[in-house]
Amino acid sequence: MVYKESLTSDFFVEWFKTQLLPALKTFHVIVMDNASFHPKNILDELCIQDNTFSYSYRLIHQI
Repeated sequence: MVYKESLTSDFFVEWFKTQLLPALKTFHVIVMDNASFHPKNILDELCIQDNTFSYSYRLIHQI
């Protein structure tokens, strides 16, 4: 996906929730940088609600 406008946290969270998570049918690792529009606490919660959260993710997240 290429997005050529300004990206907001709200837009990214909506895309993550409605497009990315439903597309992942098996175990995947999602790697993100520290961009300001990646609200990690919200994305963590979405992954937990979607049952895609793992403890190993949490360990990587803390590094």
